[in-house]
Amino acid sequence: MPSVDRQPFTPASGLPRPRHAPVAAAAAYAGAPAGVRVRAGARHRRAERSPDAGVSPANAGPGNAGPADAGPADACQARGGPPRHESRSAAQSPLEQDRDDAYCVAFSPDGRLLASGGWGRPVRVREVATGRLVRELRALGLSAYGVAISPDGRLLATAGRDGSVGLCELARGKKIRTRKPGEAAVRAVAFSPDGQLLASGHADGVLRVWEGPALDRVRELKMKAETIFDLAFSPDGALIATACGDGAVRVWDAVSGALVSALRCHTGWATGVAFSRDGVMLTSSGADGAVALHDVGSGTYVHVLRSGGGIVNAMALSPDGALLAAAYENGTIAVWELATGGHEFWRVHSGFVTDVVFSPSERLLASAGKDGTVRLWR
Repeated sequence: MPSVDRQPFTPASGLPRPRHAPVAAAAAYAGAPAGVRVRAGARHRRAERSPDAGVSPANAGPGNAGPADAGPADACQARGGPPRHESRSAAQSPLEQDRDDAYCVAFSPDGRLLASGGWGRPVRVREVATGRLVRELRALGLSAYGVAISPDGRLLATAGRDGSVGLCELARGKKIRTRKPGEAAVRAVAFSPDGQLLASGHADGVLRVWEGPALDRVRELKMKAETIFDLAFSPDGALIATACGDGAVRVWDAVSGALVSALRCHTGWATGVAFSRDGVMLTSSGADGAVALHDVGSGTYVHVLRSGGGIVNAMALSPDGALLAAAYENGTIAVWELATGGHEFWRVHSGFVTDVVFSPSERLLASAGKDGTVRLWR
């Protein structure tokens, strides 16, 4: 794949609109036409995954993580998915540069601040407009796999590699509470839409739900020692979806803790998960290079997206639900227009892209990479 040319950063511009429109309007939500649709319940073989259940997709390279068996996304590609298209991206110099890997990024609800974390580095909070460092949250420790900001913008939570869940005040950087329920790394954290609950996913397959600033444990859900790489609350807060190391996306009742459904989505491990704004659709990404869209109510496949960029380390939906960004192991981000299926590649990092997130206030994209940089894209 040729590199994508870089051009000067243009703050006033929006994300480029893909010029190809090979799929009918709203196909990603209504079901794609022949050649790109995957039938619900399509059988696929489970691939072998890394023997180290704690290994991050971001740490896995082409030589030690590739699922070889065909899954639903392979069926889509074999039958002729939408043509791909590389565009020129608009990039600026890194918002942050560090010698150690950057793992995670999160915007504040107003889009004015960006928090980032990574290997051997404190969580840092910067102004998006200027890049100015607002504060370093050293009190929460180093090496955060995940970071989340509460819906009201008051609290910041971290997923610690040391097994701790941390919580601090975003405005002052004051630590409120740290909980360490075990030695297994915390791979992801997410606030409920009302900000009353915090969910954490752990490398030993445990999903924990915490309540309030005190981080009182509400419930603990154990799986079969499969790493939880990502998690997300539904927009109404009723469900929690987890991306698991066995390739499944499991959906839980946030109140009772009951397992609602287990979607066998990916070969290898599932790396990311997100709900659509209306809560009807659930998107997931995996080490098999696929981004799958599911109907939450029925648990069936609706559509599968694949660009050929290798392992998908993370994915994100734009606030308006129109765009989906997928972060790949080859240093690229694919931005899909879900209404048409058109997509563009952006060459963004010199190594694995470990995380990607849209700003809640505009079509601005932030990414983190194993090259130690945090970048903004418009």
